[in-house]
Amino acid sequence: MSRPMQIRIGPMVAALTLSGAILAACSEGPSVSRASHFRDDYNTARAALENENFAKAAKQYKALIPVAGPLAPRMELEYAHALLRDEQFEAAAGVARQLAATQSDTARAAALAVQGTAEHETALSLMDADPRDPRAVSYLRSASQALGVAIADPAELDPLGALATRKRSIDALLAGFS
Repeated sequence: MSRPMQIRIGPMVAALTLSGAILAACSEGPSVSRASHFRDDYNTARAALENENFAKAAKQYKALIPVAGPLAPRMELEYAHALLRDEQFEAAAGVARQLAATQSDTARAAALAVQGTAEHETALSLMDADPRDPRAVSYLRSASQALGVAIADPAELDPLGALATRKRSIDALLAGFS
């Protein structure tokens, strides 16, 4: 059985929704002829995520990315988030890392929040098997850097301080490896 995530990521859902709204406000959606089908598929994915059917949500979001047009970055962020919630941490980190490299401002910060959280969880999983696993240090360093950037700019991404708390936890683990 899998270990529950060390820190709840509920505040991240609010941040992802906010960044998605920002992306949507700056972009036009799919063409009108596809909008209804796209909206239905998106609502199915969103409902799956909200109902904790994370594998289904990830599959749905992944299918939406190629047809999302200018909304593709939002779908990629949602996909990474669904992977994170499905405990596919390395996959979530990879998707979020690639997205962060192509975005700026709040969208980049939201992707980095997912990346950092996923890398932290990957490190914790590695440390469960071997507390001195050198790969864990690499994930922890990357997670600390990603979360540091994510919480530095838009304060609205971490209104309750959960990401800052996670970063402090990561930094404490890293200090133990020194």
